[in-house]
Amino acid sequence: MFHDIQNQLMVKQTLTTAAAVSTDVYDLGKEGADISIGETYSALFVPTTAATGGATYTLEVIQSSASAMSSPDVLATKAIAAGVLTVDTQFIVPIPQGSISKRYLAFRVTPVGGTTPSVVLSAFLVPDKEIAVNKYFTKVYETI
Repeated sequence: MFHDIQNQLMVKQTLTTAAAVSTDVYDLGKEGADISIGETYSALFVPTTAATGGATYTLEVIQSSASAMSSPDVLATKAIAAGVLTVDTQFIVPIPQGSISKRYLAFRVTPVGGTTPSVVLSAFLVPDKEIAVNKYFTKVYETI
């Protein structure tokens, strides 16, 4: 599996009052191509703007046979309180080994409760062994 911009499924995506699926999906190439066999993967969520509104956010890894992510199955989930979703912190949602059985992977974020919740997230599909050395840079170019 290549690890590049295709692994970034959310790019500074603004999430407010409704459940939202990542703007991009990861195409495994064929049904049942389970990348989690032999190497563990996780969704890595990084807030680029701190959460407001006091909600709890449910972070999910989902799969579907359709690229539009219709009728998705939830592979993994984690609830995070808005107060800890601060800029450049990292939140990991591990994907259980052997659980991927459909062609497309995506992430879904659902705010629960609060008043006018809002957060801006970037999210990546990464091997667990790379998370410890991962550093999110908000700007990766240099002007000359």
